[in-house]
Amino acid sequence: MVIHELRHIQQRLLINDYNNGKTVKDVNNDIDNWIENAKVENYVSDTNSIDYYTQPLEFDAYAFTEMIFILDNEQQYNRQ
Repeated sequence: MVIHELRHIQQRLLINDYNNGKTVKDVNNDIDNWIENAKVENYVSDTNSIDYYTQPLEFDAYAFTEMIFILDNEQQYNRQ
């Protein structure tokens, strides 16, 4: 799950840039949701809850990880 955790680092960096007035392409709508989700009172930490996996920060990190694996598999397939 290293890729997943790296995505969380990238999310934090993007949020920081956004909060400092920098233009962040392609994720502006997501950033607002990430900022709201990152608040302690809004973040679901119970991994046994479906709410954990469907909250914006986690959903994005899992989707990002899946996309990396899909792209990697496509590259391996194309090499054959």
